[in-house]
Amino acid sequence: MNSSRRDLIKTGLISIGALGGTAVAQQAFAKPASADAKILNTALFYEHQAIWAYSFAAPKLSDSAVGKAVLEIALANQADHKAHRDTLIQVIRSLGATPVAAKSEYLDTVKPYIDRGTAT
Repeated sequence: MNSSRRDLIKTGLISIGALGGTAVAQQAFAKPASADAKILNTALFYEHQAIWAYSFAAPKLSDSAVGKAVLEIALANQADHKAHRDTLIQVIRSLGATPVAAKSEYLDTVKPYIDRGTAT
């Protein structure tokens, strides 16, 4: 079985929703929605970061056949991250919270690699 993270999140959310009407589920998931939103916003932050990272790295690939193949895979992965981002935004909003915004860049994350010469 080949499931994406998006499918797993959706399945989990559907399962939680299906159980939500029972007393056991209400006790099991008694955490406030704000706690869930905080966790989901953390995941959203990293989805934003991943989307940015693919955009940051793409221009550094060569025009060789290998570079083009890597770019194709990278763009497909980036598309998955965008779908995850969109799903997380919807769920966070459904909890009554504000989704964390994307930063214009995440250079602070890759700077140590650039400084070491491993991400140029």
